[in-house]
Amino acid sequence: MPKARNPNRDKAYELWVASDFKIKLKDIAAQLNETESTIRKWKSLDGWEQKAKGALPKNKRSAPKKKGGQKGNQNAKGHGAPKGTQNALKHGGYSSVYWNTLTEEEKEMIDTLPDSEELLLIDQIRTCTVREYRLMKAINDVKAKAGKAGVVLDRIIRSEDKRSFTNDEKGEADREEYERRVADKVAREERLPGERYHLETITENVERTILNLESELTRVQKQKTNCIKQLMEYREKQGKSGTALADEWIAAVEEAAKNE
Repeated sequence: MPKARNPNRDKAYELWVASDFKIKLKDIAAQLNETESTIRKWKSLDGWEQKAKGALPKNKRSAPKKKGGQKGNQNAKGHGAPKGTQNALKHGGYSSVYWNTLTEEEKEMIDTLPDSEELLLIDQIRTCTVREYRLMKAINDVKAKAGKAGVVLDRIIRSEDKRSFTNDEKGEADREEYERRVADKVAREERLPGERYHLETITENVERTILNLESELTRVQKQKTNCIKQLMEYREKQGKSGTALADEWIAAVEEAAKNE
């Protein structure tokens, strides 16, 4: 069941509009007892800038400030984005369009993401740890299934001969005629009962499969190491000390990478 929309989400926009778009996001956060990052996320995802621009009367909409060189300046001639590009869209407008393409489950997932950089890094480390475990398990499974053969099943492809008929009287008559002829051939032992299909089994060299899995495992471990480093750096900036276990793990992975 989708998570109920936070009522403060609409209140935050109303406060912003009521202040003639001058109130700071941190002040909105303080009034609604929310974090500033949450208000900033709502502003982006809900497209406040675009909504506010569309709500203003035409005579009150401020003309955009011109940027770049003065009139007649040709420094940018032959450069820049192609004609018709939408690069000038505000981030809020882009986020609003993007948000509308998401399913309710995806929107709920984004709403439940932590705002803290520390929690996001920890979540990423946990995800990498799960992937690391799955890859190591897959490597062991491949080795166990291959045995002495040196190959492992990669995939099975099945194709069948099918005959289609239209959904009308003629199609129904054709279907009955087809089934009658098949039954006659089976009765005369000119054809076996049932439908015919082709089955193709494709195997893969064990060593190549394991090398591919180990390559992906190395990539995941490097990503995990990078996240741990970022977490340690973040905690140091916040006056927190890292754990000795994390430092030892990072050193071990870096040493293993050097020896590859």
